[in-house]
Amino acid sequence: MKKFGLLVLCIILSLTIFLVWYLPRRSYKLEYKINDIQVKESYNKSNNYYLFEFNYQKKTLAIISNHKYLRKKHLIKSIDITTDADEVCLHPESSFMPLYDICQKNNNLEINTEMENNPKIKNEYEAFKIYDLNNKTYLLWNYNNFVYLNNKNQKNIKIFNTDKYTLKQVLPYNNNLYIPDYDDKYTFEKIYQINSENGKVKTIDLRYKIYFDSIFLGGYKKYIYLYDKKEDQEYYLNIKKERIYKTSRKILVNNKWVNISKNKLSNKETKFSQDLYFNYLIKDKKLYSEIDGKYLTKISDLEIKEIVKIEDLDVYFLSDDTLYYYNPYEGIKPLISFSEWNFNYQNMIFVF
Repeated sequence: MKKFGLLVLCIILSLTIFLVWYLPRRSYKLEYKINDIQVKESYNKSNNYYLFEFNYQKKTLAIISNHKYLRKKHLIKSIDITTDADEVCLHPESSFMPLYDICQKNNNLEINTEMENNPKIKNEYEAFKIYDLNNKTYLLWNYNNFVYLNNKNQKNIKIFNTDKYTLKQVLPYNNNLYIPDYDDKYTFEKIYQINSENGKVKTIDLRYKIYFDSIFLGGYKKYIYLYDKKEDQEYYLNIKKERIYKTSRKILVNNKWVNISKNKLSNKETKFSQDLYFNYLIKDKKLYSEIDGKYLTKISDLEIKEIVKIEDLDVYFLSDDTLYYYNPYEGIKPLISFSEWNFNYQNMIFVF
């Protein structure tokens, strides 16, 4: 009888462990109060983010976390408040995940970001001043080569016979960079593939002559898509087989194929797109973050030229002649400076 009871106890214990640790993630929403602050805590399963909304003195401030899913709830432990004239800042703390501060100044959401004064240049290569490579690989166009930079390697990658001031169309996709053969005059019959993991170059021959007035639309699975505006023809390139095929006018929007008119497809801004739950954007030349189409939060007073890459909560952006990195948990830091970025920067900076 004792053995039977022990067996039942083991089964119950095993089921409990299974239910706690192995059941699938679930979206949830709950509200609770800490001091005078109403907290709305939610987890969005489809977007894999935690959202914390704080209502304080008729003001709503919000932060986000992409921390791995927890089986716990009521994650905010305490919230400190600081006020100064027209600014109020909340400093939430949790025992389960790192969080960052959020402020409201003149009815606008802001994040207090501190940046090191007079950061030191750690290295220089081919006129690029390097502050911090942030454990990433960079392919940087300098008019005659792609400069390949990471913590292990620095080298030049030459693919063209003559200097090129502007590369009109370049596509970063997965771990590769795709560039048409700009040594041709009016059309190209091959595309170069640069592998960001080792800097090796592969030449992909095409079966068609494609005019340079073309657009890279994006990548999907093992394919990249481009549209020849002059011929009104869309193509897809099988990267593994290195074969190109014709297809009808269509683009990928939120992982669904959508037919599109010739006029819209000819627009150079038309690309494959995906709505992001958390996003970065430029407004009035300043960098902002946005959560679920709301909670527009100013990140920095730097004047922003271009957002180079967004990856979860990370963003790489250009201000003056310097590439910067920002993450709400780490703040802003300069990465690389290049004097030519004062004048020319589009399709010149790629981060992997």
